[in-house]
Amino acid sequence: MPWRIIKSEYSPLDLATLHDDELIAVEIALSKEAAAPSNENNPAWRAWKKIRPLAEQCDGSGDPVNLLPPDSRTSPHWQDHKHEGRP
Repeated sequence: MPWRIIKSEYSPLDLATLHDDELIAVEIALSKEAAAPSNENNPAWRAWKKIRPLAEQCDGSGDPVNLLPPDSRTSPHWQDHKHEGRP
């Protein structure tokens, strides 16, 4: 079954909605599994190649429902995370 990730409004009632810091966390976790083999035979690598461009766009903007800790709304910037050793 195919899935699609699209930009969305954050909703605490929709468990499929990710905030910037959550998407960055997914990218970081996938990057650790994507290292070997770094090719089409590795589903983690394929997923990481799709998630990384989305995580790169994360700027920490928006928490319209004010559910996240105060500093999480300003801290999740993809470029702030160390990316050494990633595929």
